[in-house]
Amino acid sequence: MTQPEARNRWQQLTGAVRDRWSALTEDDVRSVRGNTERLITVLQDRYGFARDEAIKELTAWSRSLAATAASTR
Repeated sequence: MTQPEARNRWQQLTGAVRDRWSALTEDDVRSVRGNTERLITVLQDRYGFARDEAIKELTAWSRSLAATAASTR
């Protein structure tokens, strides 16, 4: 998912974000506002991920969303 896509769809994605990463607070999710760099930082803070690990988590999540969307078309 690109940065513009994340920003445009953030309100729709917040539930999926909380489902995937339940340790994130409402304030965490609200503060991200679709900014993938901010989400990476929040994942590092809440889960203790290294930056590369947080990026892998975000990439895997994004791909799973894309696959789900494609299968429902």
